[in-house]
Order: sequence, then structure tokens, then C-alpha cells
Amino acid sequence: MTGYIKIPRDVINFLMSRDSVYMHVWIHLSARARYTKTIQDDIELQPGQLLASAPEIAGWCKLSVRQVRYILEKLEEMQFLTYENIRNRHMLITIKTPEDLQNNSQAKSSKETDEERQDTLPQSESEPKTSYGMFKNVLLTEEENRQLHQRCAVAESYVDRLSAYKRRTDKEYKDDFAVLCEWIAKDETAAPAKQTNNATSAKPNNNAPSREQQTTATLDTRTPVSYDFMTSPASYDLELAERIARTSVPKLRKRPPR
Repeated sequence: MTGYIKIPRDVINFLMSRDSVYMHVWIHLSARARYTKTIQDDIELQPGQLLASAPEIAGWCKLSVRQVRYILEKLEEMQFLTYENIRNRHMLITIKTPEDLQNNSQAKSSKETDEERQDTLPQSESEPKTSYGMFKNVLLTEEENRQLHQRCAVAESYVDRLSAYKRRTDKEYKDDFAVLCEWIAKDETAAPAKQTNNATSAKPNNNAPSREQQTTATLDTRTPVSYDFMTSPASYDLELAERIARTSVPKLRKRPPR
């Protein structure tokens, strides 16, 4: 097969930036495509079309059949060609014209350039931020500042706290708004648990006996003392009176030395 094929330079650069194997397969298919209308195996082929199978392409390009199928799918996704399966496991492959390829390549390059530029743009350009806090080093947008005050009544104190922390440690965050939201959420989670613990510790135990009840119970358990010796002069006994007096009076605890 003689002749030549037209390949735009930007198309080659685009394929080479992805993988040289893509360009290798695409060049082979473009070189084997028909440049005039012809009939092959009772199938009419238009200019830029060819009839081939995956094993044939693998033999031409020294690749495996699996690699060929994967590359064809990728080339179709990038709009460099289209293919459809027909009888006897053959594929009808249509190579895009140089004009279509050039337009697609320029459109893809422009789109990628815009995406890269948008990714590399400083956040201050895409959405301006204002300095807040005690030392004016906390960067927030107007919307972020409004959301903070809606969420927390003391949002200003959190902003001042972050400002002082950044000033003291010389630390910078990628997103100050995310740090403030994290601090607020952490304090909101810890507050209910602290209130529950304080309420549990301060709640009186109604089942526990009072001090007066304990004293009454202690007095009730002591052995009752008989005072009959005082009602009858005949039964008066001095030694018995002293012994009963000693047992009836509770012992005083000694005060520990200071």
C-alpha cells in the first residue's frame, strides 16, 4: 500500500503525552485505512475505514489481544476513531478525519488548560477572603463568617482563639473555616457529656439514711439501761450504779494530735 496520511502535529503531541503505544496503534490503523471507496468481504468501506480483527492488529503492532482491545476503547473515548463488531470477529474501524482530529485535540487541550488554571488559581482570586480575629490572621469569606455566627453564638471567641493560636505558633492552615467548624463541633459533642456527669454526681441519694436516722438507729440498738435502783432506796447499790453509769455514757473519741 502506497501513499501518505495527514497527521496534525498537535494530535501527535496529545497522543504522546498520554502514551506512545496509543499513537503506535493509531498510526498503524490510519496507514491501513482505505483512502477511496472500496468493497472488502462484501462490505462497502468508505475512505478512512478498514476491516480488521483484534488478533490482526496485535500482530501488526506486536501487542497482545487484550492490550489492543483496551487501546481501541481508549482511542474511541478520546474520539480518535470509532469501531463496531461485525461478522467473523472482525471490526469495522473508522478513523476520524484530520480536521475532526485537530478540532477535537484543540478542544481537549483548551479544556485541560482551563481545568489546570482553575486548579492552580489561588483561592483568594476565585473567592475573596477577609481577615478576622484578634490579630487579623484568620481568613474567612463573608459566607463562611455568616455560617459560623449562625451555628455558634460565641463564634467570635473561636475566631479570636484561632487567631491567637496562629500568632503564637506561626502555624498556617489551608482552610481556617474547616478548623473553626471542627473546634465548634468538638466542644458541642463534649458539652452534653459533661452536663450529664455533673447532674449524676450532684443528684442526692434518696435511699441513703440521713444523719439523724443513723443516730436514732444507733441509740435504738444499744442495750436498754434499767434505772430501778434510783426508784427504790432499798435496792440502791453504789457499785452497780457506777457500772451502769459507765456503760450508759458513750465513749468520746480522742482528738488526733495536730
